[in-house]
Amino acid sequence: VFNIGADTPYNINRLAKEISNAMGEPDHPFKYEPARLEVVNAVASHEKVRRIFAPPETVDLITGLERTVEWYNVVGASFTPVEFESVEVIDKMPPSWIRPGLAERPVCQGTRVGESSLHNPSGTFRG
Repeated sequence: VFNIGADTPYNINRLAKEISNAMGEPDHPFKYEPARLEVVNAVASHEKVRRIFAPPETVDLITGLERTVEWYNVVGASFTPVEFESVEVIDKMPPSWIRPGLAERPVCQGTRVGESSLHNPSGTFRG
């Protein structure tokens, strides 16, 4: 098992600020959701993955964000989000992810792109 993260840890405030800078947007405060029982400080070691896989050189956060913005401006701006018609568990989902019509089912059924559905009556994905 490899738990891979950044060599340099960043908190969410710093990450939000750097994303705003990369996008050329003003930094703005964001709403914090109620605290959850999650790890407060997680630091990943890459010693094992480097020893076994010899991965390519890393990219620092600022360079990675700049590349992401370049890609987004060329390709990503035309991306249409895909929404699932259902999820396995709605409880504890972030409020911004919950929308009218989102169903809770034991197995996710299909996806929606705009208003079209990509599932057949048996509920299996056909995309």
